[in-house]
Amino acid sequence: MITYIKQHPNGIIDFVQDGVALSIGPGHDVRVMPKEVQDLAATWTQEQIDAYRGPQRTPAELLALRIEAVKSETTRRIDAAAAPHTRENMIGAAAAGVLTASQQAAYAASVQWIADMRAACQALIADSTADYRADANWPPLPPEVAALAAQF
Repeated sequence: MITYIKQHPNGIIDFVQDGVALSIGPGHDVRVMPKEVQDLAATWTQEQIDAYRGPQRTPAELLALRIEAVKSETTRRIDAAAAPHTRENMIGAAAAGVLTASQQAAYAASVQWIADMRAACQALIADSTADYRADANWPPLPPEVAALAAQF
């Protein structure tokens, strides 16, 4: 049973049904809503629906947004493993030849891991259905790389 219903100028409908407060906006599927809500939703103008949904993006714009998001996620994950200043210190130590043999091996593994991360980035950009936030879609950080980063 609906005990409260109000439609705002922007088309959003607030209502209380069986003690639960709900809101829906223009463009939502209201076929499962109570008749009172369906009647109000029938007054939604195309302008209200478009404003609520936001601008429609072209495939090129959507691809650009995905590229930006996946690249940002790649950077976030690499930075979480070793901050930029840590990586710079590791590079400097490797260039100066002051790493031990095990550190040098870990450094080589870090370079490979970053290359693997970049490859995963490109694969995730290409596959628009893949969840780039899922850990399973990224190469795991080798433990020796994490240990080396902790030393710098």
